[in-house]
Amino acid sequence: MFYGRYDHTLDSKKRLTLPARFREKHPGSQGGQVWFITRGYDDCIFMFTPPQYEEFVDRMEEDEISMESMDFHREFFGSTSEVTTDSQGRVLLPDHLLDLAGVSKGVVVLGVRSRIEIWDLGRHGDHSKRFEADDQYRQQFRKIYTKRT
Repeated sequence: MFYGRYDHTLDSKKRLTLPARFREKHPGSQGGQVWFITRGYDDCIFMFTPPQYEEFVDRMEEDEISMESMDFHREFFGSTSEVTTDSQGRVLLPDHLLDLAGVSKGVVVLGVRSRIEIWDLGRHGDHSKRFEADDQYRQQFRKIYTKRT
């Protein structure tokens, strides 16, 4: 499981150093780990280990075939890239994903259970402010907590 927030900066070659804590949770060896990255929602990039990506894709297979699901599959799979960490734990982020997510230099890397999210620093701040202003955190927390007690 991935959790936590890490603020990072892309280097001049558009590489992101993954937090060591996230690399340690990858089922592969430390050097040359394979990751799948794709377009997320809310203007971010999703990053998965191969087993997590396969599980996510398996859930999509359950979708009923429709024009909407076909369009989604085209966008999702068309934007997906397989990346590999170098010896220093960096991955090269593709331009098309950086553009979709509005990422320039400063990024927020979030662990969100079975995936990692990569956000532009400014966009993540805007998203967090909207979330707090709408009181969504408190509402969701209360909803989840009251289910279990």
